[in-house]
Amino acid sequence: VEWRSAPQHLGKGLYLGWETSFDALRKEWFEASGGSFVRRDLNYGRFDLYPSLEWPLRTVPWLDITPRLALRATGYSESLDPATGTNGGGTIWREYGEFSLRLAGPRLYRRYQGGTKHVVEPFAEWRYSSEDDDEARIPIFDSLDELSTGRDLLRYGLRNRLYHRTGRLLLDS
Repeated sequence: VEWRSAPQHLGKGLYLGWETSFDALRKEWFEASGGSFVRRDLNYGRFDLYPSLEWPLRTVPWLDITPRLALRATGYSESLDPATGTNGGGTIWREYGEFSLRLAGPRLYRRYQGGTKHVVEPFAEWRYSSEDDDEARIPIFDSLDELSTGRDLLRYGLRNRLYHRTGRLLLDS
């Protein structure tokens, strides 16, 4: 089960958003042991809470600057024993903070016959997340569990959007 909130305006240009989920997970795999394969399984629950605070800044009309602060707390009903890689480590919580700065713009556009509008927007985003000392104890099931903490990440690219003449978004990539 997953709940998400669109960013809610708090006043003074600040926005609060959040994501939360609760999952009942089961993972099965086979390990080679003494010339044969041994079946292993792991059943566990996972609760995740991810609130964020954004402050979009409009310094000049052609550039958007958005600092963002987020916290993530994820609880697992079962963890891995780092020495053996098997379950049995008991419950564990992973908490870390995240800061990012996103720059977007300038937006370039062209309007075609019939009114269709193509918008191209360059962007760059730097993200830092604090460290997690128990990363080896986290059972990996999906991308939420594979989050790498304690690192800097820089993403950049071009965002393309295509709008119908009525203003309806047709494509966002």
